[in-house]
Amino acid sequence: FLVGDEGVILHFDGKSWSPMESGVTELLRAVWGSSGQDVFVAGENGLILHYRGTVWQKMATPTKEPLRGIWGEGPESIFAIGDGGQIFHYDGKKWKFFFKPSKK
Repeated sequence: FLVGDEGVILHFDGKSWSPMESGVTELLRAVWGSSGQDVFVAGENGLILHYRGTVWQKMATPTKEPLRGIWGEGPESIFAIGDGGQIFHYDGKKWKFFFKPSKK
């Protein structure tokens, strides 16, 4: 999977790249998956999309700040990092603040 501007998501099937319908227009910055049927994308405005093998769906997140990276240990332990060092964790059920830097 590759992600980019205006909600672009591309998928490589082993032979060729094809576009996927993301349903969003935000800049997408990062992608991670535990398998080809369980993929997460992070982007602008606190956006996280989840793909379960059929369609991309928006997930509720506790921020509207841009998200710049996403990585997981498995499908029930995923982390996203946002502007200002904010870190979010997904436990398989919902996204929560994991670390919120104090303002100086």
